[in-house]
Amino acid sequence: RRTAAAAVLLVETLERAAFFGVSANLVLYLNGASFNWDGQQASRAALVFLGASYLLAPVGGWLADAYLGRSRAITLSLLLYLVASSLLPATAFVDGRRSFCGEMPASPLGPACPSPDCTRISPSPYCAPTLYSGLLLLALAASSIRSNLTSFGADQVMDLGRHASRRFFNWLYWSINVGAVLSLLVVAFIQQNVNFLLGYSIPVGCVGLAFFIFLFATPIFVTKPPTGSQVSSMVKLALQSCCPRLWPQHSVRDPQGTQPLPNQRSPQPGPSPQEDMANFQVLVKLLPVMVTLVPYWMVYFQVSIRVFRSGGTGS
Repeated sequence: RRTAAAAVLLVETLERAAFFGVSANLVLYLNGASFNWDGQQASRAALVFLGASYLLAPVGGWLADAYLGRSRAITLSLLLYLVASSLLPATAFVDGRRSFCGEMPASPLGPACPSPDCTRISPSPYCAPTLYSGLLLLALAASSIRSNLTSFGADQVMDLGRHASRRFFNWLYWSINVGAVLSLLVVAFIQQNVNFLLGYSIPVGCVGLAFFIFLFATPIFVTKPPTGSQVSSMVKLALQSCCPRLWPQHSVRDPQGTQPLPNQRSPQPGPSPQEDMANFQVLVKLLPVMVTLVPYWMVYFQVSIRVFRSGGTGS
């Protein structure tokens, strides 16, 4: 169990290093000579990537709980992570950009604005469809790992008692911070002072190493099959509460409303309808607390993006 938990912690460290290695200088990368995006366009792409990496987390958790299981979901997410993150170093040199994006269009020459109130229309950013598609796939993979790897690591030590679980989460917190610090100190420095080809190749190497570590440790992992999504059950309960006329009032986990015989087992494993209702009531109480975190993170990311944007514009 300790080896399995250590493998999960190492995968978490490498994934966090790769994520911050991609996001730290994304504005500078798009604002540089390789793509020549203006500051507003580069900032928008970075904010879309960061926002999607958090908003898509329920999708990965739902797929793991309902269909894939956590182990398979993490494996597929790491594979998608590896493919999507390879797009950035592939477009960091001229031949790669030509293969994925074509030739960079020449900047049109035009007269300067006659007055300070005139608005200049910015041209469509070079290689925008390819980069946005890659960043959204990368955000989906990162969000899926974020939503599944923590609970998967808890499965490895759950049977060892509360002390082992508490120690695991303490080390998980340090793993996240160690990966972020190493990425922001080393990878970001290489990207700004050496080149982006090497700087974005390091996150790809981190993801590849995490993928192989997870595969090699699979035989010792404690894996659980998918037992149904709590999100689906809570959404159905919310619809039953809000729209009782439109949604039939039968069991959430029994779509036909039939009750099994005493000697029959439920065809779907997982929590009972009573547990679904209890979880739904707890979620309703937690939602106001979770909503208050939204303005904080909005301000936090706006400040960081403005710092990178000012640095990219100044360079």
